[in-house]
Amino acid sequence: MKKIIFILLLLNAFCIVKVNSCNKDCDVNIDSLFKKNLSSMKKMTRGSSKDVLVKERDNVEFLWAISLLSGQNFASYPGNTVVNAKIILAIESWYKKKKKYITCDKIKKAYSFLYPPPFRNIEELNKYFDELDQVEIKE
Repeated sequence: MKKIIFILLLLNAFCIVKVNSCNKDCDVNIDSLFKKNLSSMKKMTRGSSKDVLVKERDNVEFLWAISLLSGQNFASYPGNTVVNAKIILAIESWYKKKKKYITCDKIKKAYSFLYPPPFRNIEELNKYFDELDQVEIKE
């Protein structure tokens, strides 16, 4: 009986370690990413009913990555990205609806598309656009 309990405890410990090792593959805390960027943008727009120019690179990248993931245009021209209360509410609403589908891999992939490598041929360019289409969360 003691051997069975020992084996069960050992298997249980192994499963816990295995599950935690899967989580270590992702160095992005999705909730923190959204909270940090949304909080920063809310501070920018506080007291303004107009568009506010986003100057922080992290916020600009976030807006572009979320635009890719959502299929919605939350970001304008890269050199002139603006945000307002309506955009922030739309991002929050989208995040609440799609939170369970947003994975670390999807976030990393969206951010990786912001700075594509130089393309050597048309096939690489086509592959890039095919992958770009697949990053959108449609569920």
